Amino acid sequence: RLTMLLINVALVVVCFDVSGTYHYIQGESFLKLYVIFNMLEMFERWCRSVGVDLFDLIMASVRQPWSKLLPKYFWTLGYCFVHSMMHLLRMLLLHVAINTSSSAVFLIIATNNFGEIKSTVFKQYKKESLFPIITSDIVERFYLLADIIFVLARLSIPQHRGTKSALEIAWLVFLLVLIELLTDWIKFCLIFKFSIL
Repeated sequence: RLTMLLINVALVVVCFDVSGTYHYIQGESFLKLYVIFNMLEMFERWCRSVGVDLFDLIMASVRQPWSKLLPKYFWTLGYCFVHSMMHLLRMLLLHVAINTSSSAVFLIIATNNFGEIKSTVFKQYKKESLFPIITSDIVERFYLLADIIFVLARLSIPQHRGTKSALEIAWLVFLLVLIELLTDWIKFCLIFKFSIL
């Protein structure tokens, strides 16, 4: 796992142009960014489920010969690279949302939560199916917290500060976290209302 992490970090540093991607995101239209962000969310959820299977497969194959282990290792490394790129794109979207005077990107992140509520409305869930939903929300909140920490660390560097004051940035971060928590609260209220638990 350590070699996979080190190779993945090296690949991301070499292959990902942060500045170019940041300016691309900043210059795009609201609708295009909304579609990209939603596709990124769906693909990330799919990737997360595939990633668990890939890591289970590679851990079960550790005692096999190198000829069987190496293809699985490279598939898992490819998965890690793609997943890392998706998280960097999400972090850059959050960075643009906090750093620019336009509220379009922040609006994308906030309205994406209503799609999450819409997907749970009027569905009945059993007790067994609630655990994956709760764990998925925990993972999403962890990713959001990590993204916020990375963005705030980047904004603490003077040349990346942007036009907003520390108080405005703190307000936007608080608002983002509050929207995420309210979304989860509303979603679970609807789940418990329409399910027999």
